[in-house]
Amino acid sequence: MTAKYVPAYCDPENEVRGAKFDRNLSTKEIAARIRAEIKADTSKGRLPAGLRVSVRYESFAGGSAIRVHVTQVPDGFRILNAERVAFEREHPSEWTDLPRYTAEASALLAAVSVYAKAYHRDNSDLQSDYFDVNFYGGDASFSWELVSEERKGQ
Repeated sequence: MTAKYVPAYCDPENEVRGAKFDRNLSTKEIAARIRAEIKADTSKGRLPAGLRVSVRYESFAGGSAIRVHVTQVPDGFRILNAERVAFEREHPSEWTDLPRYTAEASALLAAVSVYAKAYHRDNSDLQSDYFDVNFYGGDASFSWELVSEERKGQ
């Protein structure tokens, strides 16, 4: 007997929900909770002192998104991998697999991304171009101003 075909948008086994997902929360409310949690964890020492994170939400015709950007890091914290920056200066047109960020910076982005992922629900199927999320985005990134400022200093 063959399993019956069920598209992803009907398949509850495909859905991934964060631990704090609540269908009654709006994107605006989720962004506010993420901000509050990051602020609390920074003051408790779970995140580095001197860290600033911008959490913004946006609504549009196709849904909504949460944008998480690290805008300030502690003094002496290195974001960019110096070896990659040097390679890109010497070979501006060549590709490299050197990591863009330092291991510490990558770990920080992963730690900050956890806050949004806790509220995220995703039942998308990329193969059929079907997207079903409570909000888009959520993965943390460094602000371009912060990256640009460090790149100038290297």
